[in-house]
Amino acid sequence: MQPGDRLLEVGCGTGQITGWLAECVRPGRVMAVDFAPAMLAAARAKGIDAEFVESDICRERPAGRAAGPFDVALCFHSFPHFRDQPAALRNLAACLKPSGRLLVMHLAGSSQINHFHASVEGAVSGDVLPAGAQWGPLLSAAELKQTRLIDRGDLFFLEAVPRGLDLNTRL
Repeated sequence: MQPGDRLLEVGCGTGQITGWLAECVRPGRVMAVDFAPAMLAAARAKGIDAEFVESDICRERPAGRAAGPFDVALCFHSFPHFRDQPAALRNLAACLKPSGRLLVMHLAGSSQINHFHASVEGAVSGDVLPAGAQWGPLLSAAELKQTRLIDRGDLFFLEAVPRGLDLNTRL
């Protein structure tokens, strides 16, 4: 992320990091999306300088004043909760500029996240963050390629770019 970027924050929830993201990309813009109207209402109430849009990335590309294409699509603490992860990746890829980046990030590793989700009941029970080699086929089917993966106890970070991007000429 850098100043001037157009950033899509997917699964923004109550906007915990949206304000920080908006500051990072200013004078660029953030479109923050979530499928839960109550979460978006809480985020909007914070007065953050971003566009908040109700959208389910598993079903559609977000639409709104600041709709894509985006330099960065960020899924922070949200990817395991996507009910149709292949569809979500296809829609995310379609939102990116040809030089764009998809970032999936958690402040815990896939093993820790998956163990936690397996041990709880309710809405997130059984939600899964793919690990290691599981990402290759998912990304490939969405015309994306992995450029970086960190999966350790305190961090999960995945970066992917459109398959046709030549990383040698990228800024």
